[in-house]
Amino acid sequence: MGNRCTRPKTKDDIYSTPRLRESTNKSTVKINLSGNNLTDRDIPDRIEEAMRETKYELSLSRNRITSDGVEKLVNFLKTKENVAHLDLSSNTIGDDAIDYIVDLIRNNKSLSHLSLENTNITNRGVVKIKDVLISNPTSIRFLDLRSNEGITDSSVEAFLEIAEKNKTLSGCYLDGCGLARESKKLPGAQSIQWYLHKNT
Repeated sequence: MGNRCTRPKTKDDIYSTPRLRESTNKSTVKINLSGNNLTDRDIPDRIEEAMRETKYELSLSRNRITSDGVEKLVNFLKTKENVAHLDLSSNTIGDDAIDYIVDLIRNNKSLSHLSLENTNITNRGVVKIKDVLISNPTSIRFLDLRSNEGITDSSVEAFLEIAEKNKTLSGCYLDGCGLARESKKLPGAQSIQWYLHKNT
């Protein structure tokens, strides 16, 4: 069960669950390509084929996408201002893909929900994400970093800095990461809802 630090609810709270939900906005369409055995060669052609409407929730979770595929994906999405949610969960992208992710966060102003659950990101990747979130106006409201065991207490200060300096992020999911006793500091950063694995 996760510990929750709450703040006054906003319209964005409809998304404040660990799994990104389909939007209640009828103009938002979910593109679910999860579990399609996609490889780097499929990016971005398979995505372009699937796009039909105005706003999209693009799910590429549980595929075989690496940092090479993320690079192609980011180049493709740079000019696509209609993807609001991006789910890359359970792909082995690791820290090698973080520079591309950072580029996407910096340049795509429609992206509000980004899921990087179980993608082998470590503290090194968190620092780069922190840098872009505090130094650039971004549209990211919810960031899912669950089940990345390489994110440890060494990242706590980075998360606290995000909470202090970023004015857009509303929630960050960290269940199942390698955070231990130091994670108790995060609920004190009340500008963001922190979803943390309960310490024992």
